[in-house]
Amino acid sequence: IHQNWLAPIVYDFEFRNTSVFFEASRRIGDRWKIELDIRTFNSQSDDPDSFVRRDDHVQLRLARYF
Repeated sequence: IHQNWLAPIVYDFEFRNTSVFFEASRRIGDRWKIELDIRTFNSQSDDPDSFVRRDDHVQLRLARYF
């Protein structure tokens, strides 16, 4: 079984913003792979990048290899 995961948390001390990312993947047998990708943002209104505060993202992917 082959699996990977990554879960960094990024904190901006200047604007007090937090970003959380989670990526995971796992092979299921020889032909299948499942992947999960989650990204969340907590931005303050005085942050120049505050436009991303509503751009949270969740994606679940199932792939078949042949």
